[in-house]
Amino acid sequence: MQPSGLVEAMLSNSDKAFFENAASAGMFEIQASKLAQTKASDAQVKSYAEKMVSDHTEAAAKLEKLAAAKKVTLPTSLSKHHQMMLDRLNKDSAGADFDAAYKRQMIVSHKEAVSLFDQESKKGQDADVKAFAAETLPKLQNHGGMAHDLLPKKS
Repeated sequence: MQPSGLVEAMLSNSDKAFFENAASAGMFEIQASKLAQTKASDAQVKSYAEKMVSDHTEAAAKLEKLAAAKKVTLPTSLSKHHQMMLDRLNKDSAGADFDAAYKRQMIVSHKEAVSLFDQESKKGQDADVKAFAAETLPKLQNHGGMAHDLLPKKS
């Protein structure tokens, strides 16, 4: 029988950091999108937010399962970076101003998430963590594209 913590000790620092960053990013997407469900005025934004809550809740459950298998404790609160992003969104009033801020934030946060998951899928040390990142990446890329599609079209 392996001593407790041995599996976690075998994970590289970058793989452990991936768990922390991915968990915080997912929590941010869920919390920001729940906020959008109540504050947004645009039906497309509300629909997008609903999809974000659903998809990121599903991804978070998979991440939790993988973390448990790897004996990694996930954070229960947002990183300072994600908390600042959420606080900024919270300051925007409801309606069109909120819609615009949420759209911009979803583009930024998905660029960050795509970069994180892309990096892990290519350079991760643990095969299971690497596979999770590679499996999740296309959905994150799709979410970023959907966020761009919410922006007004320039003529």
